[in-house]
Amino acid sequence: MMIGQYPLTWVINDIFAIILFFMCLFHALRQKNYQNKVFELIMFVFGAAIFEHVGVFITHTYSYDQHRLMMAGAIPLATLLIEAAIVYSSTVLFEYLNMKPWMSIWVVGFLSVFQDFSIDPVYVHDTYKFNGVLSGQWNWAFKYHNSFFGIPYQNFTGWIYMTGFYVALLYLGYWLAKKYSKRWLQTATPFLAGLLLIIPLLVFGMFLIDGNSKLIPELTKLVIACLIGIVLMIINWKKMKPINIKQDKIIFTIPLLLQLYNLIVGFGLQIKQAYIPLIVCTIIEICYFGYLYRKGQNMKP
Repeated sequence: MMIGQYPLTWVINDIFAIILFFMCLFHALRQKNYQNKVFELIMFVFGAAIFEHVGVFITHTYSYDQHRLMMAGAIPLATLLIEAAIVYSSTVLFEYLNMKPWMSIWVVGFLSVFQDFSIDPVYVHDTYKFNGVLSGQWNWAFKYHNSFFGIPYQNFTGWIYMTGFYVALLYLGYWLAKKYSKRWLQTATPFLAGLLLIIPLLVFGMFLIDGNSKLIPELTKLVIACLIGIVLMIINWKKMKPINIKQDKIIFTIPLLLQLYNLIVGFGLQIKQAYIPLIVCTIIEICYFGYLYRKGQNMKP
């Protein structure tokens, strides 16, 4: 079904992305250091936009369909807003996990990529025909015979490091600002993180992105990155701080709303390629956040 020249589900996705982003924005505005939190959210959108444009115009690994209400250059704004919401809520959770800042690369990366495991199969296979050509919300330039339900494994590995590096740059900037008593650096850190994010991503991109992707090397890179995040979460599990559910319920609402949305779209449109990741990820997510909620509630402040 179309609304003018725009697919209905893509229009709904744009609206949903705005809602998620503003949920994070309102949460950020309620923090003591709200200026930094707001710009952390906004500058991830900026940094991710640069990275996505590199993927479209330089590495030519994928392209986004342009039949969207809101575009940021060649990238649907909804994609960037949803990515920012995922990273923001994952970062809030990471603070409660009480780990060392350098661990954020893999832990925030894993928390973020887990959402992607069910998002991507739905969005890529949510297709419409334009001028006789079938197109998804985005399309891969290469034909991957060995993939995660139509998504190349390198996509998830790149997502881990994009989110992880951004948060790590934030921690590094704030640490330097405190160490050398530089108030200007404290303020400038989100801007610098958004601008500098592309540097480690391009360096790692040579290792992570390969147009002639092969199953074993790409799957190995992804598994190693995920395992590092999982192991770090397990060995630091007892260090978790009590969760203020009332103040930081965004930890739960963002991922669970995303999962619910994916389930509705995936099963509503009968996207069979997404059934398995949707069911598996939903079960794992409910169990994890349910256990996390109970553990947080039972801990004394």
